[in-house]
Amino acid sequence: MNLSPVFTQNLYAGTIVIENELEKLKLMSVQSREYDLWNMQHIPQYIQGIPYKIAGLATIEKGQAPQKVAKVNQQYRLCLQYEYIGASAQGT
Repeated sequence: MNLSPVFTQNLYAGTIVIENELEKLKLMSVQSREYDLWNMQHIPQYIQGIPYKIAGLATIEKGQAPQKVAKVNQQYRLCLQYEYIGASAQGT
């Protein structure tokens, strides 16, 4: 499920020329200011015409992230951990 189009703010989309100067073009979803956590969990997102609600698929919790961020080959690494309960074919 891809939520980024609904909640996108300041998405860089390229540059345009205005009065002979290059200007950065950024896109922002109208819903990005209207959605809150409850709406994100309960407003259906459509995948191949089938509505899905996050509340029916997962829970969202706020927690403290570790203060130490791993760095590998001069790049930061973020690990996401989750528990999946369901058919193994859908969990991969």
